[in-house]
Amino acid sequence: MKPRSVMKSILLVILFCIVMLSTFGEADQILVREIKPKNMVLNVLGADITENEGDIVVSDADTYTIANGAFIQNGSIIVKDSARLIIQNANLTIQQSYPMQYNITIEDSAKVIVENSTVRSNYDSLVKSSCQSKMQIADSEIRKLTTDFTGMCSGTITNSTLDEVMGGMFGNVSITKSNIGRIWAGCCGPGPTISVLNSTINKIDAGFNSTTIVVDSKVQKVKLKVIQPSILELL
Repeated sequence: MKPRSVMKSILLVILFCIVMLSTFGEADQILVREIKPKNMVLNVLGADITENEGDIVVSDADTYTIANGAFIQNGSIIVKDSARLIIQNANLTIQQSYPMQYNITIEDSAKVIVENSTVRSNYDSLVKSSCQSKMQIADSEIRKLTTDFTGMCSGTITNSTLDEVMGGMFGNVSITKSNIGRIWAGCCGPGPTISVLNSTINKIDAGFNSTTIVVDSKVQKVKLKVIQPSILELL
């Protein structure tokens, strides 16, 4: 074989190897792109997700904001002192391994504001207000989380959908133009006041010196518990 023919054959072999290597490299890159999404959460909540491991504690006079995206919290959220938590235009998921593993707790004079957002959990849990804390929910959904107002706390719920609202120990809750699965007044002690206006309630349980006033609303079921005298007015 002539030297020129040998060189030509060698060059062809080298070129073939380069093409094959580049092809396999491209296939690997495509495969990585295909498996990059971690799980189905991306498809459920949207494109951009922030995920946190461990409790979030907002204290002193700090403000913590979850906004404009999807957030997965693998732990509790505790808001205390005079701190503020703002959830705005967001999807927040409390990710648990079993019911009541984590919750959202609002203590002291802290405040939580939920606007145009969805807060949910994969298992049952609590959003618990106590002391002199405040919670404001507007144009939002709270799913698989019982919203509990127990203590000298207060809350306003407007144009929202919640699975369950509880009031105990002098808690004060105002509900307007909302859909509530269940209201449980007097669940954790005497004296709560729950006011409902222009809303739809699937069930009301009232007892333990509670006061529940329902105006221009639709109520499917009512149950008065004779633990202590209670007031339930449907106007």
